[in-house]
Amino acid sequence: MVLSELKIPKRALNILSKKKIITTDDFVRIQPRKYHDYRNPGTASSYENDTDAAILGTVSSVKKKDGNTRKYINICVTDNDGVLIKVMIFGRLKELAFFEKFDGKQVVVCGKLQKHPVYGNSMLNPLVLKEAKFFVPGIIPVYRKYSGISEDTYQSILEESIKHSEELIEKDIIDKTGLISFPNALQCIHHPKVPGDIIVGKKRLLFDDLFYFTLMLRMQNKKHATDGIKMVKDSEFVTTLPYPLTADQDAVLKVMISNAKAGIRNDVLLQGDVGCGKTVVAFTMMMHAYANGYQAVLMAPRSVLARQHYNELSVFAG
Repeated sequence: MVLSELKIPKRALNILSKKKIITTDDFVRIQPRKYHDYRNPGTASSYENDTDAAILGTVSSVKKKDGNTRKYINICVTDNDGVLIKVMIFGRLKELAFFEKFDGKQVVVCGKLQKHPVYGNSMLNPLVLKEAKFFVPGIIPVYRKYSGISEDTYQSILEESIKHSEELIEKDIIDKTGLISFPNALQCIHHPKVPGDIIVGKKRLLFDDLFYFTLMLRMQNKKHATDGIKMVKDSEFVTTLPYPLTADQDAVLKVMISNAKAGIRNDVLLQGDVGCGKTVVAFTMMMHAYANGYQAVLMAPRSVLARQHYNELSVFAG
């Protein structure tokens, strides 16, 4: 389902479209960049300095104050141990009347807790500030911000997109893997109840990525099964190596060379530990192409690695 079918502000649609986020499936697969665990609100003594905290306490005062460069709202919260936490909120002076309603009430405030030996405990621009009776403990996902899309709008789009999510992979495949359904995976990722939910949900989405990637490769291989370049000549490169290939290297090369001779394009993901000999397999296929009158290119993600490959392989190339 495309996002434009939902009741979404046009500006938000344009912003997402520029990011190639077109469908509800695109949107629900955007995973949180981190999570805050606010399941058990406690006292300041329960947390280390500079850590995410959920503090249960009572508001003793709400005032507007002058900072060094700008004004802010200062809310004093005393936790159940009698420890004072100064909650400072910048950029929301117009909401002073709203925050004054918390005065004298028990609240839960969540955010980064700073502990200073001189200035005491403080929390700057908390993520959550609610009356304790309205606070719902849980694990809070944090998403990347899109300029022009408010947090409320983002959450609204997310919830609507989750409602329209469907399982696209056949049930027998999911049952064989022992994975959870796609809708359940979305709940685990976007509304986790325990940390283990996040792991299970991400595992399912990772499976989807690998599954669709494998399907794409098979479709490409089928499409190009008979119209590829047939490289029928054998290369003598392997016989010039100062060491024999391992059984795994030899097995992989036999399949790839067989494909090349038949004109089947090799779309291959070669997996192995560092130093196990993946590069020599790739270079052997390059030399096979050269033996059949074609050129080949070996690409590397860094110039240092490219030079290293060149220095090592140029010796073999002669």
